[in-house]
Amino acid sequence: KVAAGYGGSYITHQRDEGDDHGGGLDASMDEVFRIAREAKIPAEIYHVKASGKRNWGRMKGMLKRIEDARASGLDISADQYPWAASSNNLDASLPFWVREGGSEKMVARLSDPIRRARARADFLKLPENVDWPAGAARILVTSVLNASLKKHEGQTIEQIATAEKKDPVDTIMDIVAGDKGNTARVSFSMSEDDVREALRHPFVSFATDSGACAEDGILSKEKSHPRAWGSASRILGYYVREQKVLGMEEAIHKMTSLPAARMHLQDRGIVRAGMAADLVAFDPETVNSRATYADPLHYSAGIPYVAVNGQLVVDDGAITKARPGRPLRGPGYRGAAPDQGTPETASCISPSDSDFAVRLDRKRKTWLVQSMRSGIYSLAIADEDPRDSDCRRTTAELTAPQGAYFEYQCLDPVRRGEVVVGTMRTSVGRPEGAWRIDLPRSAFVRIEPHSVRCRSEGYERESEDASWDLVTEAANRAKARSLKP
Repeated sequence: KVAAGYGGSYITHQRDEGDDHGGGLDASMDEVFRIAREAKIPAEIYHVKASGKRNWGRMKGMLKRIEDARASGLDISADQYPWAASSNNLDASLPFWVREGGSEKMVARLSDPIRRARARADFLKLPENVDWPAGAARILVTSVLNASLKKHEGQTIEQIATAEKKDPVDTIMDIVAGDKGNTARVSFSMSEDDVREALRHPFVSFATDSGACAEDGILSKEKSHPRAWGSASRILGYYVREQKVLGMEEAIHKMTSLPAARMHLQDRGIVRAGMAADLVAFDPETVNSRATYADPLHYSAGIPYVAVNGQLVVDDGAITKARPGRPLRGPGYRGAAPDQGTPETASCISPSDSDFAVRLDRKRKTWLVQSMRSGIYSLAIADEDPRDSDCRRTTAELTAPQGAYFEYQCLDPVRRGEVVVGTMRTSVGRPEGAWRIDLPRSAFVRIEPHSVRCRSEGYERESEDASWDLVTEAANRAKARSLKP
């Protein structure tokens, strides 16, 4: 609830991604929806998945539940990485009580014969291990810290157990204890069909769920999940070009403007003058991931140029010495320098205040508007320049179907005219700048006039150019237009 007051989002690694420890997938999703509803906050399900063989095929139903939640007025979305295997620490294979209290207590329990026997029995009762020991072939050791165990990197638990003539459960417990819980694993726990189902869904953006990696230096000392190296390139090369699971435009939308909009990054996600120049040049005929589960430490193919904040960090396939990256702050950040602006709450008049959320960034003159219900809403916004009395209040009438979400950016428009783009209708019909916007369900719209004309009591100001950029991102399409009223 506190985060909601600052324009924040609830980004959740939901309690249970299968039916193992947290009450199951349905109960876990119920919890996400309840938090979003009670806190009145947007929620993002982080790397959505149906984990465990018994849950394969449930992705379509999970996505339907998200659709139903959005139709009820909640702002719910999800993201995913394009792989059928997940990654975390090997000790996550063990029952919760074994890990409770930290690594030292865990190692002590695994060293005690009685508690070790109990851990084995409880391990075999977990739903994910219903076909054990076949499951030992689905767990791949990717990195360890203990030098004596480094030889196991890139091997499955089944391979290690066979080589050392051990029971697979004992193999897991021995490695976990010997590496004090630091061993990382890859688990082949998902269905490829479920991965593709999520890839196609319009509310699911793309992610990596991984930290920084490199082919050389300290970050090359350990192996990792290939998602750290080739998630975007795998989507573009394998799922778009080869498998044709989704189109190129939709894939790019899901890894750029869609996640930027969900995280309220107002200067990123689309290519346009005035936006941050985070750019990738790739060859659609050759782009692909070169990382594999057994040998992940490879940069992607077919990406010769990458720019961050307008500076090349990859030039003709080689990493440069430029380091232009910087932290990206959310709407609730309060430590910004004065020239970066401070988000404030704009005044809002609506049939129900709880159904309508507005946030204002004075520096960028940006209003983020979220409609939780159907209806027409009026929005009153104060302009920064006290001399522009005619522009100090701008009324906007917004009509949005239930569950629609859109971003509304403007200076105080007073020009007459009408613009029509596809299913979106925007009209400026009165001198004070009254707007009426009709949106399809779950559409995303960004409207930003770059300049305005205002008149008041002997003072007149007119810009050199008044242009509008409209980006409509609705189900299964991303369409951009540059228009002048």
